[in-house]
Amino acid sequence: MRHPRRNEVYRDVGSKPHRPDDEDFIDLIRVPFEPDSALLLCSDGLTDMLTSAEILQAVERNAGNPEGRS
Repeated sequence: MRHPRRNEVYRDVGSKPHRPDDEDFIDLIRVPFEPDSALLLCSDGLTDMLTSAEILQAVERNAGNPEGRS
């Protein structure tokens, strides 16, 4: 959280032209997802706004609730 280089981007989508079939453009990983799980999708900057404990609480509060948005 306090590392001086924590905001550096090592891979991005828009800085140079890509084609969807470029070998190194997109990583696909299949992960089993249990019905009572939660997936957190966020942009960078979330950890500047919330603590790790607050993020964990939001994930746990919405696990198994696909309509949850908190």
